[in-house]
Amino acid sequence: MKKNIFFPIACALMAAPLLTSCQDDVDSSAGEKSNTHTYSLVADASEGLQQAPDSRALTEDASHNIKSSWANEDEILAYVINDGLEATNYSMITNKKLGNGNRFDGEIASKDTISTSSQIAFLYPGKAAQGNDKTITPVVESKERSSLFHEESDKIQELVALNLTQQDGTAETIGNRFDFQWSKQSPKSVSGKKVNVNIGKMKRLVTIWGLRFTDDKNKPLANIDSIYVSNVKGSDVLKLSDGTFVDGNPEDEVMNVVLKPKAGEKFSSVGGNYTYVAFLPGTYEDVVVTAYVGSKVYQKSYSSITFGSDKIYRTDLLKMEDTQQKAYVEVQGIKWATGNFIHYKEGSQEYWGIAPTQWWISRRAVMLDPSSRKEVSSGGNLQSSQFESSPKQTTDDVDLFRFGSIAKALSFTGIAGLDVWGNTEISQQISSDGKHGDIAWYYTKGN
Repeated sequence: MKKNIFFPIACALMAAPLLTSCQDDVDSSAGEKSNTHTYSLVADASEGLQQAPDSRALTEDASHNIKSSWANEDEILAYVINDGLEATNYSMITNKKLGNGNRFDGEIASKDTISTSSQIAFLYPGKAAQGNDKTITPVVESKERSSLFHEESDKIQELVALNLTQQDGTAETIGNRFDFQWSKQSPKSVSGKKVNVNIGKMKRLVTIWGLRFTDDKNKPLANIDSIYVSNVKGSDVLKLSDGTFVDGNPEDEVMNVVLKPKAGEKFSSVGGNYTYVAFLPGTYEDVVVTAYVGSKVYQKSYSSITFGSDKIYRTDLLKMEDTQQKAYVEVQGIKWATGNFIHYKEGSQEYWGIAPTQWWISRRAVMLDPSSRKEVSSGGNLQSSQFESSPKQTTDDVDLFRFGSIAKALSFTGIAGLDVWGNTEISQQISSDGKHGDIAWYYTKGN
């Protein structure tokens, strides 16, 4: 299949190392049982800071440089590996900012006694494992599915799900909630109930991409409502034991990230401003960046991009076209009708992206605002895309997926049902042979 890639010279990815960070304190709220041991944990980060400018908090200065610095009360999750403690919350240690060094103090709980041969995993940011909007969640393998999938656990685990799918485009929030960093160390000493350890250099698990946009006239975009980055990994399951991700679990992996600005604000590239997104590193194909500005939808596609960990990339997406000005968007040599691109909100969840099937769009249409629409009488229990009232169908709505694959799909005259145009036979197996037909039936039959 032919792939189209849009890489103007000015848009080439420029990678620069992003300083690794370290942080967090061990919270003592670990739901102990009678056999739980609780230790005072002191973790020295100053040695790591001397080796390299390890850091935690991310900020952007007036020149759009990313700055990193330790902050008082920074927290790091601490977990004793292979311990088997059943607790409700992970232990946390907190940066007390003593002099020129950084020392994290707190309590750590364990089922077994801790010794200098014990191994303690550290994960930053600890605050991301707390509260209703946490992005670090303990998980266990689901026993209810045939494929590998993990579900949330009400007890701490060596497996944690990292969720980067909803962000606000700022370096500060990435530092607070998504700048995942991992380390594993054995204690330097254990004296009674006091444990001393060096955190050392932490391994940053994410990559960060700074984006700026211009329209088709090369004017910087302003008043951007949201940005959607598809086909990059926005979630996965991390093993605290070794800092690697679980293999063979595609159902845990969400391949998109949505950026929405803080309440009352908009994204803007005016003045050279960047919008930042963090996700898990890797080599990705068919990456699509979509910027929504009012009724306009600007888009740029890349056939293949490689993102490394512990790096920041900056890209200028120049002369982006408004995809809604034409009936299709070409991705990988295929013309996709703009009706594939959807936006809906359900409770606190909001989704921007590409519909998985046309039947999915139809089901959404049936379920939403039922007072203003009615299925055709022959629909029965079948979720149908046909209505006696709203929503009104237009030619832009019909030929979803492969624009023009069925030559006469946009001709409504003589429609007699989901799969019949009068007496015309449409049972061809090859889409290029089809002249008439309902795209929904043609491409989703059997699904």
